[in-house]
Amino acid sequence: MVSSQLDRNKFTKDLWKKIDIIQAIFKDQKVIVAFSGGIDSTFLAFLAKEFAQKVLVVLIKAPTTPQQEFLQAQKFSKELSLTLEIIEENTLAIPDIAQNSEARCYFCKQQILKILLTLAEQRQFDLVVDGTNVSDLSTTRAGLKALKETPVRSPLAEAELSKAEIIQISQILNLPSKDISSQACLASRVPFNVPLTPQILAQIDQSEQFIRTLLKNDHSPLRVRLHVLHPTTNLLGRIECENEIHQQIIEGGFQQKIVSQLKKFGFTYVTIDLHGFKSGSMHEML
Repeated sequence: MVSSQLDRNKFTKDLWKKIDIIQAIFKDQKVIVAFSGGIDSTFLAFLAKEFAQKVLVVLIKAPTTPQQEFLQAQKFSKELSLTLEIIEENTLAIPDIAQNSEARCYFCKQQILKILLTLAEQRQFDLVVDGTNVSDLSTTRAGLKALKETPVRSPLAEAELSKAEIIQISQILNLPSKDISSQACLASRVPFNVPLTPQILAQIDQSEQFIRTLLKNDHSPLRVRLHVLHPTTNLLGRIECENEIHQQIIEGGFQQKIVSQLKKFGFTYVTIDLHGFKSGSMHEML
């Protein structure tokens, strides 16, 4: 159970200085947190609850939202006594998102932030914040461009907290998110310019959920990347995972079960990538 008070004696002087910066941002503010149940947004929501006058965490549930992420958001918000609001949004109704161009993340982030800012205005909240950290700023992300075009703030980045530091603090605080793997939106499993459909996204999500349930492993990074085998419409499911999951599959003799089930979900072929897990690996195809 997380203590309701932060104990500065548990942190280095540098980490506490960064926490102080976030406290100053939240002080006397009514805050909406863009919430996914990931490490960053859970940590940010915890700090908002500690320091802000009022906090609402909001999950935008889209067709691209992994079921694992949705379940985590519900679980963690309950464990941390956070008020969670779930807003369902069919982002695939926006052609710029459904067409899955390289700018997809820009248009998706733009839509999500628009919803959160409108909600803040309607409910009379002072701030909308997201979990972008300083490590994210060194990457090329279309979503960051959309973020910069709005008044939405990123307290973790403003305090110059890195991903490694956020994990470290989450472990010190024993947050429920301390050991989880990054989920990322389901569209990141599909090559750019392959149109996104509810069927394709559900196929990917069901496949990942099946493998995690079969292996009883919800903490190791896992992706089922989808590839269309042109000129046919056959689909290849390429499993990206770290060595822990790879070993579980081989040593447990789960290969045939996984192949059989993923074929039922619509994949013609199923393979494990020997390169292992790599975040953003679809960008290599550009």
